[in-house]
Amino acid sequence: FQKNPQVTFLLHGMETVRVEDVGMEDRIMPFLENYDNVYYSLDAAPIPFFYGPSSAQEFLARFTEEFPDLLDAAIKKWKSRIEAQPDKFLWGTDRLETWHFDVEVGGLLEEFARSFIGSLDKEAQERFAYKNAERLLEE
Repeated sequence: FQKNPQVTFLLHGMETVRVEDVGMEDRIMPFLENYDNVYYSLDAAPIPFFYGPSSAQEFLARFTEEFPDLLDAAIKKWKSRIEAQPDKFLWGTDRLETWHFDVEVGGLLEEFARSFIGSLDKEAQERFAYKNAERLLEE
């Protein structure tokens, strides 16, 4: 990051990996805090089983049941970090499997995203939801 200050780095993934009981969310914060050219895209991080189910129905059943707990956990884990660095985090979509594009899956993911973003301080909401992405695309 330091050797390439003209390059914008958008980090993503591995949110649930634990190294010596330190989550990736703690490992990325120093980069966000110390380098102007480093950003982080949260995407599907709050849904640890997003890539496990083999069908939309399987995912929807579990996600619907666990929605409130997953939302609470995401807020607890990410809210303070995002609000501490509101210009460095972005929300995105992270879809790979065919069933990820199912209309019901998309609707529930959107509801989750809006609920999560709505939990952030007003100052951070728009930045996280879209303004940071717009700014990076303009650079």
